Amino acid sequence: MTTVKLIILASIFIFMAGAIFIVYFRKHKLLFILATLIATVFIYFLFKSIYNDIVDEVEMKTLKKSEKISKIIEEFPLLEASSPPSQYYVIPTIEKEENSMLRLTKVSEKPSQFNSDEDWFTKNNLASLTYIVPKPFRDVGNNLPSFIPQKFKNSIIVKAIRGNPIIAIYGKDFSQGRYLLAIDPSTGKKLFSFDFDLYEWPSSFKQEDKPFVSMATVWAYVEENTLYVSHSHQTYASSSFGNNAYITAIDTSSNTILWRSKPLVSNSSNFIVKNDAIITGYGFTKEKDYLYILNKSDGRVVQKIQIKSGPSYLVEKDKQLYVNTYNTDYIFKYEDK
Repeated sequence: MTTVKLIILASIFIFMAGAIFIVYFRKHKLLFILATLIATVFIYFLFKSIYNDIVDEVEMKTLKKSEKISKIIEEFPLLEASSPPSQYYVIPTIEKEENSMLRLTKVSEKPSQFNSDEDWFTKNNLASLTYIVPKPFRDVGNNLPSFIPQKFKNSIIVKAIRGNPIIAIYGKDFSQGRYLLAIDPSTGKKLFSFDFDLYEWPSSFKQEDKPFVSMATVWAYVEENTLYVSHSHQTYASSSFGNNAYITAIDTSSNTILWRSKPLVSNSSNFIVKNDAIITGYGFTKEKDYLYILNKSDGRVVQKIQIKSGPSYLVEKDKQLYVNTYNTDYIFKYEDK
């Protein structure tokens, strides 16, 4: 179709150029102007049509490639994460180690001047933590690497976390996150996948709040054979009797839970693994809001810092920690105890 349009465009261009040339040299200025305008408008719309055809062809090829990748990935075994504990847990075989020495000290605290998380990232010149994923009914585009499938297990991609490996999270919609894929960014090879179906519902909750207490896979990070993953819902803690907002460490080689944090420590949009610690945060309307440092080895809380509202994103820059909240922006520095 694009080739036909190009031939038509070339023919019309030659014809219109000849017509304009004749009209111009016969001194018919009004006809010359009119012919030029008609030619310009016609050529513009034809060019636009050709451009749209090319874009559609590229998108179709990308979609077909993504569908092919999805079909291949569907054939890999899916690990079903075992039912998690609702309170703090550490596997008995983990020997108790000394607490992490990492601590945070506040450098600055300012009222938020930003309209959105994206605005905060941009104006603080902070590196993006995720790829842009396609959003149904919104033409926002995406910058996903071609080897990341846009669908998995009849679910859409809702988040793609930059890193090594890349972590892709899938759900029925953007309020969910059931499946997790870990993908090697250099080869596109799938490393492992998890089904967190048993993590979705708190161990107990108010039945009238059931539409709001479904927990999603929010963030994940892989180090060696350990997957650190957070799950939370976005409503009041009382709706699930406080059984919400955990980080869990899972051995990916044996599908064994190594530890699970106490509840109400992690509903921030991300967490950071740094040295022997994990930095995260929890907060919600009319609840107390905190940053937490956990031991990476066993998930115990080693530092708790109250802040003015629940943390959204935590990002490192210039050896400092930038923390974005609903109404206040913080900068912390790292120190050893």
